[in-house]
Amino acid sequence: MTLRRSLIASGAKLARCDGTTLVELIVAVLLLGLFAAVAGPRFFGALAGDMGDGLFTQEVVTAVRYGQKLAVTSGCRVQLDFTSSSYAVTQESGCSGGSFSLAVRNPGTGSSPYSGTAGTGITLASTVDPLLFDALGRATTSAGVVSDATLTIGSKTINVSGETGLAWTP
Repeated sequence: MTLRRSLIASGAKLARCDGTTLVELIVAVLLLGLFAAVAGPRFFGALAGDMGDGLFTQEVVTAVRYGQKLAVTSGCRVQLDFTSSSYAVTQESGCSGGSFSLAVRNPGTGSSPYSGTAGTGITLASTVDPLLFDALGRATTSAGVVSDATLTIGSKTINVSGETGLAWTP
């Protein structure tokens, strides 16, 4: 005698294992689709804007720190030039007070020139433009005056100490 027949003979009831119906499955998929269509773009749009500011800010901090270290190790001045949506890192030709026409290689990618562009809607501004680093690593103006600098990227800021060249985000 099989187990089923013995359970039926003993009066025990078998539990039914019902699955979901096709109608229930379609309703669940429609509700998820509606939620994704309404809430998804708002959530991911806000997240992308904040991430874009933050990522570009970290990119610029890295460029500023690299420019300062390159000036100290090479003994040649390094310039960071800013526009409203981009930056570029160049080095002084010949280390003798010439123009800043020597392209700097990006240490992460090896490509030249070392530059970056902000995403759509992200603006960049600096209180010292261009920002130069001398052989001692100090941040200076184009006239050679040691100066603190503040870079604003969207809603984020980067501070650069004139005397030490230290760059940080508050």
